[in-house]
Amino acid sequence: HPEHLQLGVTARGFKAVLAAMDFVAENGELCHQAVARRHERGLDFADALSPGIACGYDLQKVIATQLKRLAFTEYSMSEIMLAVPHLGAGRAKAFLSHAQQEPLAVTLEAMMQFEVESGGPVHMFVDYPCLRQAIRDFDLPLVDLAIQKIGRTVMLMTPVSAPQTLTRIFCLFELKCTLKSEVPLEIVIPPGARRELKAALSTNFDAVANSFGQVNVESASARNPEDRELVMGMIRREFGIQNTNSSIQEAIVRSIVQYCLGTDDDALTNPGDYRLLLQLCAAKARALSPEMAMQLISMHNRDGLTLLHKAAWYGASGVFRELQGAPALVPKMAEVIRYPCSATQSDSLLELLDLHLAHCRKCPSGESRLEESGPVIVTVQMLEEVHKLCQQISCD
Repeated sequence: HPEHLQLGVTARGFKAVLAAMDFVAENGELCHQAVARRHERGLDFADALSPGIACGYDLQKVIATQLKRLAFTEYSMSEIMLAVPHLGAGRAKAFLSHAQQEPLAVTLEAMMQFEVESGGPVHMFVDYPCLRQAIRDFDLPLVDLAIQKIGRTVMLMTPVSAPQTLTRIFCLFELKCTLKSEVPLEIVIPPGARRELKAALSTNFDAVANSFGQVNVESASARNPEDRELVMGMIRREFGIQNTNSSIQEAIVRSIVQYCLGTDDDALTNPGDYRLLLQLCAAKARALSPEMAMQLISMHNRDGLTLLHKAAWYGASGVFRELQGAPALVPKMAEVIRYPCSATQSDSLLELLDLHLAHCRKCPSGESRLEESGPVIVTVQMLEEVHKLCQQISCD
């Protein structure tokens, strides 16, 4: 195929590849028999990365071996599937950025999760079936072009507090190409990774918040030192180290905010965990530049609700504590104050009002001018009246 790097497979298509390579047992579950042959296949290093569990390195080696055996060295599995034809292969609609050391079950689960969130099957560029594994096929300029043409990048975040993706040099290259070309970057969080993040936030919120989304390109690794130097050289020349670190970090924080705005599943099943996720978004937004913080706080979902609306609705007072005194908070107060309030939301809204009152009282005129569709004046008197109303709701 003349544009084989722009082909993709669905989750079902990827499972078909796993089955063809004997990674699926008779009961339909993934199996790990390939682990026993790592030594003979030159994969001893994988034992430390994924002990006893089949990972991407195992699949990559098996696909390469089979393609060579069948004299299909010039083809990828997605090209072969397209020729059959197989409905699980087609033009890619998303580029999956992930780490090969992750268990294959995690990769498959993430693809399935993304399809659920997208509302149906999505052909995704996934390196195992989409690269020509029997030859060296990860050509940096061509991968850059493929990311531009596909037009949508999905980063697999696992574990969420310290994603493996951010430790691998090729993954960082993919993310930077995405941002450079202004391609939308989304994240997919497998259910298992979500549970781990919530547990970690409950145990030590500050530690997780400090480390979340941190990027250091210079500490990223690659199995081949020459590959690492090649990618690092391109990043230094075309993007710059600091610019790469900051832009990827901002994109990750933006993606987790989008995720929290777009789902109510966590909020309905476990409101306490959801409040912690909202507080994490606020903490990371506050750590960025005022301009970026304003963008994140202004982001809204299809219903027009922002992070502050969600925080008021679900009683996430930690969001307001994180943003207290932040310049980006003040211009967004009025629209949240106008948002319908019930008894369950009144406590967090009272805290929001307290912050705004403190700001207004510092102004010489005792008022705060907020820019929305037009200038909106919010005075101390107005806020105090709303404050009394909220207190009445709480008492009722």
